[in-house]
Amino acid sequence: MKIDLHCHTYKTKNRFGSNMTPKNMIKVAKKRNLDGIAITDDDTLEGYFEMKKNLKGDKDFLLIPGFETQGFEIAEILVLGIDYIPKKKNLMDFVDEIRDNNGVCILPHPFTFVPTLRYKKTLKELEIFDGIEVINSFDWGIYTEFAEKVANVFNLGKTSGSDAHSLRNIGLAYTICEDPIKDIKKRRTKVAGIESPWTYKISNLIKFLDNSPV
Repeated sequence: MKIDLHCHTYKTKNRFGSNMTPKNMIKVAKKRNLDGIAITDDDTLEGYFEMKKNLKGDKDFLLIPGFETQGFEIAEILVLGIDYIPKKKNLMDFVDEIRDNNGVCILPHPFTFVPTLRYKKTLKELEIFDGIEVINSFDWGIYTEFAEKVANVFNLGKTSGSDAHSLRNIGLAYTICEDPIKDIKKRRTKVAGIESPWTYKISNLIKFLDNSPV
């Protein structure tokens, strides 16, 4: 199966934003021959539950719950496989609760837009992750190569996702697997995808810089 494991609906309210409704996302994903997607809005599952309603009765398209979060002294965490957000007591309790409920923690876009200090701390905490996002459609090729090396050295599961915030990006990157959560844990996923157009990457970089502290 081809599954885009990193997509944002209009429920993501960060600086990058998204205007995608679940209904339109389903249409585009199917048109691009995806077998499923993960909804990974920032600190909310509202988009996932809305899409679940839209897919009611559709057994041919796999929907995976998830969310993207930060708040710890490391890079962001992409959580897949659970349909609620644990309280952020401390990093290890947070991770343990996710794993206890059959979820996985992925390091998304690992080396893009990560401040140096946080990047160093993330590398020291790699054991908390079940996998690393080797391909993110917004990453540059050099980051993808490095992420794959890190995955191999630290024996991490490999994922790939578009990180789509607009319909044109859905499916640009995807993970090949039969059972996403189980296959990530067993290190048997395959990744595929292409980069977003340069114009879109530059647009995102401008948004990032406009919202960065001086």
